[in-house]
Amino acid sequence: MVKQNLKQQFNAALLGGNDLPVFLRTCLDLAMLCESNTEIHPIIFVNALKNIIGDNKENPPVYLLEYLYTTIDKIESVHEDNTILNDVGSGGITNPIFIMDMEDAIQEKEWSTAEKHAASLFLAAEHKGSVLEILTELGLQRVEHHASFFYHLQRSTIFYQATKQHWTGIKSAINHLKQYPIPEPHTRTPVTPEEIFPQIISVGSTNDIITFAACWRLWELESVRQNGFRREISHWLTTKKNDNHKNSSVEPNPKQKYDNPDYIELAERIIKLELHQNETWHRIAVLEAIRFLWKKSDNKFQSHLSNYIDNLIK
Repeated sequence: MVKQNLKQQFNAALLGGNDLPVFLRTCLDLAMLCESNTEIHPIIFVNALKNIIGDNKENPPVYLLEYLYTTIDKIESVHEDNTILNDVGSGGITNPIFIMDMEDAIQEKEWSTAEKHAASLFLAAEHKGSVLEILTELGLQRVEHHASFFYHLQRSTIFYQATKQHWTGIKSAINHLKQYPIPEPHTRTPVTPEEIFPQIISVGSTNDIITFAACWRLWELESVRQNGFRREISHWLTTKKNDNHKNSSVEPNPKQKYDNPDYIELAERIIKLELHQNETWHRIAVLEAIRFLWKKSDNKFQSHLSNYIDNLIK
């Protein structure tokens, strides 16, 4: 993917309509191709900001689009290389393909072999998103490092609705898995997101908010791998559970109780703080997570979330 049309797409997107998703898809594509060592991968930031921008599709927020454009224009994307996919495709798939072969290669850090197996599975799959779902289940064996990335990557490929982007997403997923060793699968526990929700939003960190929101959405995602998603997420939820929480809950005391937060305005306020890029991306990711959790909340929980919003804009 080259950036030569990015400026033109940005200018057209300012008018809204069908040109807006075209620009957003290009931004997502470039973010997928970025190898990042930052805490917030570009795909998390771009998809989070895309969701917030989507609150006003007909009259999209100019300031947020300008920030997204200037940010993406500076990103160093890896050249899109489909050599392995083309080689596997041209040679034909003559041997049986097993999911466990790809999983074993990833566990053993044999990345070239893993990518070849992924290419074979991808070419043979009727549902092109299935390989990314397998990789997502693997990533969730280390929830704290992978859940948010894989959620936003999943949504990005679905938003794009193009076969090519599913393969780009698979390559991005494998690159992300390289950063942290994947442990063995965990045992499922009975803990659910609903059960631990009060604890997370009353005493959790902003990283917990981002991860928890991603986990809840993956928990609800319709997928043939749903049982595996829930197995790994339930294990992580158990590690966060504090049985004494009911006796030590922090009472909310927000400076402002938001009845219906304007996430576009809040995102603009965060960006105008002119913080370090990593901090800005982090706060946008937190805000987008709150946007999801707000819909799951009653008035008391919304007071807790208002506390987080207060801290994001100062």
